[in-house]
Formats: sequence, C-alpha cells, structure tokens
Amino acid sequence: MQPTNQSNRKGFIILGTIILIIAGVAFYWFGYRPEKIRKDCYAKAWRYIYNIQESQGFPAKDNQAWVNNEYNNCLIMNGLE
Repeated sequence: MQPTNQSNRKGFIILGTIILIIAGVAFYWFGYRPEKIRKDCYAKAWRYIYNIQESQGFPAKDNQAWVNNEYNNCLIMNGLE
C-alpha cells in the first residue's frame, strides 16, 4: 500500500510543478511583458519627441498627437497591436 501512496504523492508534485510553470509563463506573457512594453514605448515616444524638439525646433502645441503616433508605432513594432 505504501508504494502506491508514494507514487501518488510524486505524481501530484510533478503535476503541481507543471501547473506552476504554466501559470508563471502565462503571467509573464499576458501580464508582465505587455505592461513593460507599454511603459517602454511611452518613454521612447516622449524621448523621441523631445529629441526632435531639441534638434529641429519642433512646435510644442502638437506634442500629444505626435507622442500618441510614436507610441502606437512602437506597440505595433513590439507586436501588441
């Protein structure tokens, strides 16, 4: 009777480990990764617009439209849209 009990315990440990690994990968892929990409794209968009302003005297009144455009382009390049 004990070998069966140990065998069941081992099977549950393996199954639990596999479930934890799948949950971790799913959290990374659907939660952490997209949020990090969005934050990075937002920062890149503002940095890009700031650099254009510095180098070419870009008008400040249309910043948000340009930032939104750059942000959306970045999301597309990173596969989120």
